[in-house]
Amino acid sequence: MELDFLEEFRHTLAPIAVAQNRLPGEKTVYYAELLPNLLKISNKLANLQSVNFCHCTSLLIAVIAGFHQRFEHFQHSLLINKVD
Repeated sequence: MELDFLEEFRHTLAPIAVAQNRLPGEKTVYYAELLPNLLKISNKLANLQSVNFCHCTSLLIAVIAGFHQRFEHFQHSLLINKVD
């Protein structure tokens, strides 16, 4: 039971943890580094919604909501650049 929870927890937070490791540890990050990572995180989190989690469904919903709220203006610029 606990191992199942930990495995789901790891899968839920993996996209953010991996992207955080890829970005430099500096205070400033260029859009060319940030935007592709944000897009990857968004896609991976969206794909996780199709997984049938037993323990971490609420966590996944909260992570997705927090991610979109925090990076909404960056995602908007990604959509504009895709259309152009």
